[in-house]
Amino acid sequence: MESRKGFHLSRLHAILAPAHRYLHHVSASDRLRLEALVRDRNAPQKQVWRAEIVLSSADGFGTNEIRCRTGKSKTCVWRWQERFTQEGFEGLLRD
Repeated sequence: MESRKGFHLSRLHAILAPAHRYLHHVSASDRLRLEALVRDRNAPQKQVWRAEIVLSSADGFGTNEIRCRTGKSKTCVWRWQERFTQEGFEGLLRD
């Protein structure tokens, strides 16, 4: 479907709401693993903030709120949302 000016509406949606394309649900078992990772004092900090991004997304926070909470860029937030969606918890552990 196209708008009057020829801009494809699905493309507009992809630009305006990319975070919601990637993460809609986190299973109970994944949530437990993510929360344990955040609490683990010996976990690498990069894995902790990745888990925080996923948990905040699952809790319904938008990209801007997640950026404020984690201090990471918009593209960084999207990258880890997408990685979790595609590869699950294990995807957050690798670079």
